[in-house]
Amino acid sequence: MANKDISDPDIRPVPVEELTIPVTQAGLAFWRDACDGGVMPPVSAISPAALKELLPSVVIFEPVRTAAADSDAEPEDFRYRLLGECVNEVFDVSLAGRCVSELTEYGDSYIRRNLSFYRLICARKEPLALTGRMEMIDKDYVKFEAVYLPFSESGSRVDRILAVVGRY
Repeated sequence: MANKDISDPDIRPVPVEELTIPVTQAGLAFWRDACDGGVMPPVSAISPAALKELLPSVVIFEPVRTAAADSDAEPEDFRYRLLGECVNEVFDVSLAGRCVSELTEYGDSYIRRNLSFYRLICARKEPLALTGRMEMIDKDYVKFEAVYLPFSESGSRVDRILAVVGRY
């Protein structure tokens, strides 16, 4: 497996205003509409009916915290809850139910990079976007753009991250 540093030039952050793929733009629009004046939309806004057109391109992550359920502690890990068909095709296997820390087949760098990035989303409580190639899973021929969208049950901490991934 490719062992890339977290500053990998193959993947870079982009401002969400510069998203170019229609499915990622639609994901951001969904999130903004669901915010309804709040900092983050409620987790209850994530529903198959609301995401019908986006579902094949969606990944839902759940932060894993060992501290008390009402704690704002930084997540120790992130569990893949749902991966759309288009995302599963890229990974060649379903990651649903697995935690990022368990994905040793993709290497330590993949684990470190993703844990760090998802924690950043939890800290900022705002959408973040990435673009690049999937070299970290030995698929440098796959170019992608993704927007990562935080959702909250309480309004104060991130309880789910909804990613919408598009491929060029």
